[in-house]
Amino acid sequence: KNNLFETGSFPNSIILNGKLHIIGGQKSNKHLIWNGKLKKFEIIHTFTEFKGISGAILCHLKSQNVLALIGGTTYKPFKILNTIYVFFIEQFRWIKYEYSLPFGMTNMSHIVTPNEQYILLIAPIIDSSSSSSPTRTDRMYVLNTGNMECKQSEMTLPSSNNNDNKPMPCHAILSNYNTNEYLFITGYIRIYAQNLRVYKLIIY
Repeated sequence: KNNLFETGSFPNSIILNGKLHIIGGQKSNKHLIWNGKLKKFEIIHTFTEFKGISGAILCHLKSQNVLALIGGTTYKPFKILNTIYVFFIEQFRWIKYEYSLPFGMTNMSHIVTPNEQYILLIAPIIDSSSSSSPTRTDRMYVLNTGNMECKQSEMTLPSSNNNDNKPMPCHAILSNYNTNEYLFITGYIRIYAQNLRVYKLIIY
């Protein structure tokens, strides 16, 4: 009656050409767009592979005029995804990309490089054959947006201050410093405020 959709927690959202898009959520497998004239959400696409998705990253690659939905956690069934879905903005069409991540990744920070050639996937929770259960990693993965191939970076992220020394969620900010691009990685804001620990990487 009221054109309401239940997405559950943690949907992805983005504004494109002045219109709000909402994708997924723990209880939603839909891509919704807000129709300002009709004052309601409309369904653009329904993903048939799952009933809900969260923890994925959503990137707008302006140079390709696409959205990329990368990784995430699905519900019914529960699974950490290694998939890459691409939405062609002009055609309003989703495809499941033929290439995939090396293993399931979810709940990660990310950065798109200024030339949009790479997406850095930072400290994801991964579900790989080498681990008995999903585990947050201290690694960074580099996804090439040209061919969607993903490689693990040789560097490790700074360890936490916890006694168990386990990797923690982090945030990343890209800042232009004249000749170089600097990627700042910090822990949660609370931890950052307490310890004033900022880690700087130079991207070439």
